[in-house]
Amino acid sequence: MTIAGFEATENQLTGVKEYLKKFVENEVPFTALFNQLSCSAFSKCAVFLTSFEFTDRIHNITKNVRNIIPVTEMSKISQPHVSIGRDLSEDQLKIAVQLFADKSFKFDCCQLALRRFNPKTGQYVILQEFPFSGKPDQEKFQQMPIDWGL
Repeated sequence: MTIAGFEATENQLTGVKEYLKKFVENEVPFTALFNQLSCSAFSKCAVFLTSFEFTDRIHNITKNVRNIIPVTEMSKISQPHVSIGRDLSEDQLKIAVQLFADKSFKFDCCQLALRRFNPKTGQYVILQEFPFSGKPDQEKFQQMPIDWGL
């Protein structure tokens, strides 16, 4: 999933890395479900969207990371998604619907990766990974007492 696209000098990139290191200290890994296929003739892409129960959590991570990155210009990013096809023709979009309409998958959200676009390959190369190192709130996992009314 893409959180933010931006251009940065090497000096700014150093700052971005420092901000990301601090951000992941409190993030707890989780598994999200992507179960909504969206095929758009307008954008010519096919993407999977998160299930309703994870949309807010992933959106909050996206929003928070975008707010802390110290760069002035950032690309507009749509709702969190995983792309399965870009620059597709109408026929290819129809095939995507046939192949993927009833599919879903789980996605382990356990780190952020800072990537750099390589114009020669048209792909992104990972510069550094930032694993989530937050601990689950133990109070949420404590067994609640049961009042049997006896």
